[in-house]
Amino acid sequence: MAQLRDAQQALGKCPVVSNQVRYSLIDRTIEKDLLPYYEVNKITVIAYCPLARGLNGFRDCDPGGATNGLVRAAGKSSAQIVLN
Repeated sequence: MAQLRDAQQALGKCPVVSNQVRYSLIDRTIEKDLLPYYEVNKITVIAYCPLARGLNGFRDCDPGGATNGLVRAAGKSSAQIVLN
């Protein structure tokens, strides 16, 4: 977050309006500190690597098959479920 604050100061009157950060169902580390800061400061999150290690990575982290249940219930593809 220090880099973002430095960028905001360097830009002066021009606000930072978006930031691309690693964010996916597997890597949700931004939710504790960064996401609240972005919300307060109206900074849009652009997910970097939203499919993490690809759909196989999600399957590895979802041994119970929750994603497959959502796929069947929603009638959407695995990628659509994961990205949404």
